[in-house]
This record gives sequence, C-alpha cells and structure tokens, in this order.
Amino acid sequence: MQTNINWLKDIDAYDLHIVDITERKLAEQKVKNLAFYVQETQLPNLYKLNKDVDNHINSHHKFTFGLFEILDFNHLVSTHGLEATNELVCEMTKIISQNLPDTVNLYQINESQFALLCPDSTSSASLQLLTEKIKVSVDKPIVTCAGDLFIELSFGYCFYPDHGQSRNQLFKNVHSALAIAAQNEYDHFSLFNLEFSEKIQASATLIDNLRNALQLNELYLVFQPQLSLAEQKITGIETLVRWKHQNIIISPADFIPLAEQSGLIIPIGKWILHQACIFAKKLVDEGYKEIVVAVNVSPRQFSHPDFSQNVNDILAETQLPAKNLELEITEGVFVHNESRTLCVMKELKAIGIHLSIDDFGTGYSSLSYLKRFPVDKLKIDQSFILDCHTNEEDKALVKTIVSLGKNLGLSLIAEGVELREHVDYLKDIECDEIQGYWFSRPLEADALVELLKKS
Repeated sequence: MQTNINWLKDIDAYDLHIVDITERKLAEQKVKNLAFYVQETQLPNLYKLNKDVDNHINSHHKFTFGLFEILDFNHLVSTHGLEATNELVCEMTKIISQNLPDTVNLYQINESQFALLCPDSTSSASLQLLTEKIKVSVDKPIVTCAGDLFIELSFGYCFYPDHGQSRNQLFKNVHSALAIAAQNEYDHFSLFNLEFSEKIQASATLIDNLRNALQLNELYLVFQPQLSLAEQKITGIETLVRWKHQNIIISPADFIPLAEQSGLIIPIGKWILHQACIFAKKLVDEGYKEIVVAVNVSPRQFSHPDFSQNVNDILAETQLPAKNLELEITEGVFVHNESRTLCVMKELKAIGIHLSIDDFGTGYSSLSYLKRFPVDKLKIDQSFILDCHTNEEDKALVKTIVSLGKNLGLSLIAEGVELREHVDYLKDIECDEIQGYWFSRPLEADALVELLKKS
C-alpha cells in the first residue's frame, strides 16, 4: 500500500489517500528479475555479475573471480537435444548451488558457462578444494528426459587485484586461465599465470600476422633434395615452407601448428601446392623428367571436401604430369573417417600421383593401414635415424621398418640423415633414399637447380 495524508485547513480535516501498488511493485520486481537473472535457472546473469564485480573493485577489497564451463556442450546438444540439455543445466546449477559455501556467489554467463565470485581472497589450494567439491557434487549421472547424462567441467580462476585491476582485465585473464584449464586433460583446473597468458597472446598475434602473410608475400618455399643410395643421384625433392615476417624468420614448428589450428592451413596449403607444382613443371621442362617433387599435406587439408578436386585443378593449370608429384600425409590422417580417406587416396592414385606416409613410426602405426591404403613410400622419421649408428634399439627399429616396407613393395626414405655412419648403415639395410644435412640442407629454387646441374 502507498498512503498520502494531506491537512485541508479550510475544512479543518485530513485528506487520506490509500493506493494499492501491489501490481506495480510486482511488475517492477518482474522487470528486475528479467534484467538480472537467467529465467531457466534463476541464477544471476552476466549483467548482474558485471555490476557485482564493479562494486567489489570500487570497494578495493580483494576477491577471487572464477569461471567454469561444461565441456563438449555442443556435442551434448547435438546428441541429446536442447530440451534434455536444458534440464541437465538446470539440475546441475541446483546441485552446485546447494554445495557452495555461503560466501561464494554463482552466476550464469551463457548456456554452458558460469562464474564464481568469492568476496574473500582465496589461495590456490582452497580453490582446488572448492573445485573438487563442485566436481564431486555433479559426478553422478543427472536424470533428464533423454535419460541419465554426465557432465565434465573445466575451471579457471584469477585474483583481484593481483591479476587485474579492472573488470575488463579480470575477464580477459580468467578466460585465459579457463582456456589453459580446458587443455589440461587431467584436472581441468587453472589459476591465471602471466607466462601462459603471454603465450596465448603471442599465438593470437602470430595467427593474426599469418592471415596476411600470403597477401604480403611473406611466405616462400625451399626445397630439400632426396638422394637415391643405389644410383647416387637426386630422385626427389621435398617442398618446405618458410615465413619471413618483418625481417625475422619464423620457424615452421611455431606457425604450422597454429595454421592447422586456425584453419589457415587450407589456403596456405593450397598456395604451397600450387607453387611447388609450378617449380616442378619448370624442372620437367628443363629435362629433369623423372624428378618427383613432394609436398606435405596436413590432416585438416587432406580432409577438406574439395582437396582432391583442388589437386586436379592445380595439375591442370600448371600442366605438371601427375607422376612428378608426391603428396606426403601423416599417419594421423588415417584415424579420421577411414572410408573417406581411402576414397580420396584412390582418387589421387588413379591420376598417377605418388603417396607417402611422413614421419612413419611416430603416430598411429598399423599394418592394416599399409595393407588397405594405396601408399607408395614410407618416410622413416628422423628421431629413429639420429642415433641409429650407436643405439641398438633405434638400429633395430629402422631395420624393421625397412624390411616391412620392402615386403609390402614400398619405397623407403630416411629423414634427418646427418652423418656418414647413418649413410653406411642405411646402405647396409638397403634403404632406398636419404634426405638430410649430410647431403644437402633445404635450398631455395635457384640453388636447387644449380645442384641438379652438378649432380
């Protein structure tokens, strides 16, 4: 009720007005609820979290900011449906709320991400205990309309003011901690660490720069010759990509994984293949008609639905005979969609392209792959070659791979050959080809042509 009392002097009386404002108050409360709470779970939302974080910062009191998320949430939705997943989330938040200390506030950021606000500064050890308590509380199956479902959570934390003195900085750093936690397959827990954050930022910057590398002509190719031990002549060349950014050479070990992760490997890989075929056609036209130019193909590139067609188009455009091209794939390609992989390999083999398995022995080695898939060559990984002249186990492994390949009618090439002793041993066991610093480092195109003229 709202009451107003006025004294009316002229009639010597009070004027009393009583208004029922229940509906207005209920409406105001409803609007406030809609503004500050997620309707399905009734948890405070991101807007409320922002206000509370700002209030804590303005009070200059230390506090802990945590973020956790449901792992593989999209898989849950695609497998069990939205209704069941919503039930799962609602039940999970109820369970967690009941098991949180009174001093810890729980918020919902979005469908799969949640925040924790601990007004008291907390140690790493106590955060781990809190995390474990939450994990244990939802460790049992949760009943939904799609049956009993399980969830797995990942947690990241940061401290105010140690890890940020503004809301924006705290959000940035707690997300960095969460990203690191998600990569930890054992405990999915991480407290913000400046060193890790700097690595994440450096990777993000590298990816941004890599996006422009093709347009800025910063990428270029080098070629490492492959020597036939029996004929003592160059029979093949491996294509390798290099990146020069602002006069600094960036290692492929640094940018290739990021290119794969970000999807940039698709346009970069296509460019590499195109440039390699142009160079190979030049060699063929100069009389090196049997030379084979090898190009590495990443798993993501190989699995692209247009990959086989792209290879065909590039061969047609450059007019390179298919027999002069070799595609190197890693064993990891075989573990994703085997039927699709086999189909693509058969298409490539049908037009005359050579196929080799790169880094053989370091991945998902399986005799069934060698039997079923149309492979021409095995490349023995350099990690086995490094000590094969002194280490009996490496020596036995290399000999076994060579023997296996020979029995299956495959060619063998050893990578990372750096010593005369390596060459002598590989000759003894009848390895077909070698590649490495003992014979030649990777060379730019003009230098490679000069080496071919001398050999």
